[in-house]
Amino acid sequence: MEKVFVYGFNLGFLFEKLKVPLDSTFKTQYYEGYTKIKKRNFFLKILIVIFSLFGAFRRIKQFKPDFLILIASRPAFITPLVCIFRKKIKIIYFPYDVMCAVYDDYSKNPFFERVAEEICFKSCKGVIHKGPDQDKIIKIQFKINVPFFNIRLISKKSFLKPLKSPNSELHVADVCWSFIHKNSATQYGEVDTIQILINKKIHVHVFTNPIYYKEFEKLHQSKYFHFRGFLKHSELITEINKLDYGIHFDFLEEKEKNSDKYYDTDMPNRLYDYLEAGIPIINENRGNHYKFVMNNKLGFSLTKREFQAITKEELINKRDYFDKEIEETRELLCFENQITEFLEFMKKVKEVK
Repeated sequence: MEKVFVYGFNLGFLFEKLKVPLDSTFKTQYYEGYTKIKKRNFFLKILIVIFSLFGAFRRIKQFKPDFLILIASRPAFITPLVCIFRKKIKIIYFPYDVMCAVYDDYSKNPFFERVAEEICFKSCKGVIHKGPDQDKIIKIQFKINVPFFNIRLISKKSFLKPLKSPNSELHVADVCWSFIHKNSATQYGEVDTIQILINKKIHVHVFTNPIYYKEFEKLHQSKYFHFRGFLKHSELITEINKLDYGIHFDFLEEKEKNSDKYYDTDMPNRLYDYLEAGIPIINENRGNHYKFVMNNKLGFSLTKREFQAITKEELINKRDYFDKEIEETRELLCFENQITEFLEFMKKVKEVK
């Protein structure tokens, strides 16, 4: 039986999904390393990364896998392992953020990260990604011809029937593993977005890294604000299933630094989380976020002005409107429906020289 080693930072929920096809076909081992990188101290983060890489190196040497799936939001986190094992093991790279899509001018990315990203892509025998058309961008930028697999991060085993709040109440989830700061007068940060909902007497439940607790300081006094902290993925889905909507807004000014292709190919985890939990989505009206919500009729896609204007009563009246489409879409898009395709992808990776 062929062996697969899967490594990444703080990605237990993804490991749970990969186990469905992998554990029944391959002998597998999963390692998150010293995962929950919550500290802001740069040097402490570097230290954690080094310890994690060293732990992964030892485990890989002992396990002797045929395939190595490396998952990272920053390619530099895994580049040492790529350099060490690329000639001995079939490497599959799963970039959580495709850096070459972020800017129209690729040179705006830090030099070290550009080098790391190129090493990862040019050394791998297959690529897993989670956004539409990211494969085209990667192929053009790095001139590689390897198998690609577009994964959908929705697991059928988490499906629950949504619970609704009492008629006069409205509870909204904001799953924000990164914090958006307000950098100008025309920009909405995370706090500004939530404040608009609180002003409408809508309860907002924020699920995020505890290091951001103080960032929400001015909201803590409101009875409509609920800081829920970090939850394991299975617990997160159970909790947001009890709420009425999930929100995802990125109301930065016009985002001069980010390219159109970034928005057109980006697929935030939280949209999958809301769909998996069975609740409708409220998000902004641009890019792939807009297409995902509107094409599948999963909720509202709003401009900044529309978001300011929409009332609590409108949201209460519409919260059952999307139930049928949500149920059908999550059944259609669940990862369990991709298992045959995923195993075919692994077969193609094996054949790459």
